[in-house]
Amino acid sequence: MEGQSVSIVAEEDVQTLSKSDAASLLEAVVNTVNECLAEAPKYGLQLPKKALGTSQILEAISRCNSTGGPTGRHWVLDPVDGTLGFIRGDQYAVALALIEDGKLVLGVLGCPNYPMKKELLNYNHQRNQTMPKASPSSDIWQKGCVMYARRGSGRALMQPLIHGDTKFEWPNSATLVKASAVDDPSLATFCEPVEKANSNHLFTAGLANSIGVKCVTFIFTPSSFLPVNV
Repeated sequence: MEGQSVSIVAEEDVQTLSKSDAASLLEAVVNTVNECLAEAPKYGLQLPKKALGTSQILEAISRCNSTGGPTGRHWVLDPVDGTLGFIRGDQYAVALALIEDGKLVLGVLGCPNYPMKKELLNYNHQRNQTMPKASPSSDIWQKGCVMYARRGSGRALMQPLIHGDTKFEWPNSATLVKASAVDDPSLATFCEPVEKANSNHLFTAGLANSIGVKCVTFIFTPSSFLPVNV
């Protein structure tokens, strides 16, 4: 899309970074952006030819101020969905959607701390959880994923976030995101945000009890996050 005008709806702007007393913050942002871009090949992306300068980064951020609208094509971005989870180094998502003429046509969630296998998630978030009996090198420990779905496809897919030095083959390493096949409430897992501000724990405990759910798991989760295969 080089040279094209792209409509991006996001929360960020350059006002704070452009202030005269924000030089150190701006420098930190520029350094962080270039450090992340230097790792692009790990995620199957092309490495930039050279580091981005301050003006380029400010220009990129300033392009995220579109107001959207019912017509045209608009990308909607939330770079940190789940701020508290991000701060504590836990679950958060980079959320991206494509809207065309008022209709959502594509959704993507980048989840840096969400494992491809649910066993690691349970180990991290349940007290006194027994460590999975598997080598740390096995895929049970694989951390970070991307989940995505296209309107009309009838399915959502899940990819590893990090591909290492292997050839990036986007479709071949995808797995289908699906709901659990469990239909007995007593065998189901009830997931609830750990933050009290995001949930009424007393109410949900009563609800879980009334339908016979025995396992309630508290997770650090952004608002758009979808538990997978629980």
